[in-house]
Amino acid sequence: MKTIKVLGLAAAAFALTATVAIATADTADARSRNRTSTVSGSGGRSATSSGTVTRENGTRTTSRSVQGSEGRGATRESSGGYNSETGAYERSATTTTNSGKTVTSSGSVSRNEDGSVSRSGSVTGPNGGTASVDSSASCSGGTCSRDKTWTGPNGETVTKESSSTLNGDGSASRNVTTTGPNGEQVQRNSTTTVTP
Repeated sequence: MKTIKVLGLAAAAFALTATVAIATADTADARSRNRTSTVSGSGGRSATSSGTVTRENGTRTTSRSVQGSEGRGATRESSGGYNSETGAYERSATTTTNSGKTVTSSGSVSRNEDGSVSRSGSVTGPNGGTASVDSSASCSGGTCSRDKTWTGPNGETVTKESSSTLNGDGSASRNVTTTGPNGEQVQRNSTTTVTP
């Protein structure tokens, strides 16, 4: 038994609220912001970073570039915004190095009819391998739960199921079960109490 302040449930509930709050449309007129900076070091080496951020009709688009010495560098294009058709905040990004290697990523956050929040995301590397993560979280009756699944480029999966409950005596219980790609499981159970 651990004796610490009970903050887990409050933090989880706030996270759910904050996540959904993010998924709101920005209906203001288009706004752009540019920024460029250069850093110089010894031996004549330097790196220049430049970027543009544009907000329009609820979508935030960014374009960034970092260029260093000896032709090294990369650019990143990304966009994100609320999709009124799916009811989700969606984002995507593509990073390309000067040598031509590309990494792409995408993700979404949505609130379901039952009040739970779902998140999903994936990353595809320069060799075509893709890894993804899917999760859902909800709070009801003094218990907050979260399920999360990671899937590797070869189809291997790791799942994590966790729940936190505020008990009648003021303590909080947390249970976590992690299942590996071969079916092995690790369980952790803890109880938290508050001392005056």
